[in-house]
Amino acid sequence: MPDHRPFISLATDFGAAYTGICAGVMYGIVPDANVLVLSDEITPFDVREGAMLLRQALPYLPVGVHVGIVDPGVGTPRRPVAVRTGRGDVLVGPDNGLLVPAAETLGGIVAAHELENPAHRLPSVSASFHGRDVFSPSPPRTPPPGRTSPSSAGPWSRCRSTFPPRSSPRAS
Repeated sequence: MPDHRPFISLATDFGAAYTGICAGVMYGIVPDANVLVLSDEITPFDVREGAMLLRQALPYLPVGVHVGIVDPGVGTPRRPVAVRTGRGDVLVGPDNGLLVPAAETLGGIVAAHELENPAHRLPSVSASFHGRDVFSPSPPRTPPPGRTSPSSAGPWSRCRSTFPPRSSPRAS
């Protein structure tokens, strides 16, 4: 008998404790979800490393909702997005280039929506922990893979296809 529990994966640069909080938010909304912490050891703020991990790992995971959080722009006007792929997965994370390589590997971007709907967030959103307050509540509230686009999350959007520039090393 197939498992009908929602499958959610989570990859962050937070370390174990804060990633555990994000997984707890997901379980609190959908207690029967199957949440896999893919990694909590991405180098902090290294969007490229996170993007390559997602690109390499997600094709081997079940179709589901996959959350990537490497967000050096937290607290800035960067957009949180949900992206539907050709394979049927939904990728959730910041619109900073993190999700695009994985989306391309999973059949391309079919639709992208900015996560603006307050119903897809925690009631109180901090300025510095969008992983918990914005990204983690959205997957359990996203339509199941293969059903519809995550349009209930917010309006259609175009995703950023490039990475932010790497910070240049300071001369000593």
